[in-house]
Amino acid sequence: MQRGLGGFPTRYCIKTRYGRALGERPIAIVQHRYQWLYVYGFVQPKTGKTLWYLIPRVNTEWLNLVYKSFAKDVGISPKKKCC
Repeated sequence: MQRGLGGFPTRYCIKTRYGRALGERPIAIVQHRYQWLYVYGFVQPKTGKTLWYLIPRVNTEWLNLVYKSFAKDVGISPKKKCC
């Protein structure tokens, strides 16, 4: 073992607790298995009634499904147009 000034080990022989030298990244085999969900919420301001929807992706197809579900849940007719 190399000794530096004052009897302390030099930076070349200091090991981390994982057996790697300082400055080296430990090797780890990791498989991230995340399933992302996006939360959409609609709140009626007067009553505070809230509806939540969880969708796996944010794109036009999924948002259209959320809007259709929302309209069905609150009782909006398909013939009714807003604005």
